[in-house]
Amino acid sequence: TIIMLAAGTGITPMYQALQRLFGKDESENSESGGGEDIDRNNIASDTKVILIYGSRTRRDIYLRKELADMQNRFPDRLTVVYALSDDRRGARSARGNELMVDGKIDKSVIALTCQEEIFRKGGGGVDGGTRDRDNGNRDCKVWVCGPPSFYNDLCGPREDDGMPAGCALRELGFGAKDVVKF
Repeated sequence: TIIMLAAGTGITPMYQALQRLFGKDESENSESGGGEDIDRNNIASDTKVILIYGSRTRRDIYLRKELADMQNRFPDRLTVVYALSDDRRGARSARGNELMVDGKIDKSVIALTCQEEIFRKGGGGVDGGTRDRDNGNRDCKVWVCGPPSFYNDLCGPREDDGMPAGCALRELGFGAKDVVKF
């Protein structure tokens, strides 16, 4: 499983990665070109992706139609959750495959939407688990892209390899090697 956390225009590289992972159909996935930093040899064809995308309001969501189309083509492999910081229409709402939550992407939003991946047997998580936080050893990776404050809150500054104590992903049991900072 890959958990993608994107805020604002940070959706752009995540969408490019999704195109590379899912493409328009299965034959496109095997073609080369573009997105070379994603080594498809290390990503199984049945990899599940949870994208949590933070925007201010529904009107500010970039690529909404494209993400919905991709989710409709791969409903068992792709989940898209929108976290809306300035659009207070209810704590959670769902319409079709579209799930929206109020607030910025933080520890509680990640825990709510990814609890199966976080608390999977042997996966660690907030209950302490038995994993090495620095080396990581779970089959779930987290990709992060957004403004500097987004990185600082979730996994520490983009330019730092480690994750400081108190950041959301570390508190959820992810190690530095579980997280990719775009």
